Amino acid sequence: MMSPDKAARAAIYLATSPELEGVTGKYFSRGKEERSSRESYDETSAERLWKLSAELTRLDV
Repeated sequence: MMSPDKAARAAIYLATSPELEGVTGKYFSRGKEERSSRESYDETSAERLWKLSAELTRLDV
């Protein structure tokens, strides 16, 4: 497990690094870009998650 200090450093780096300016839609783990899990590419699951999230937050979509 990563210490709170290291986790904060990684988050700050990812949020402020000029090297990552304009980078979107990427997954990072411990401050490094990685491919996300196979499940994260499942469009059916993504749609179910979106609908459930909207319902739970009472977001009218």
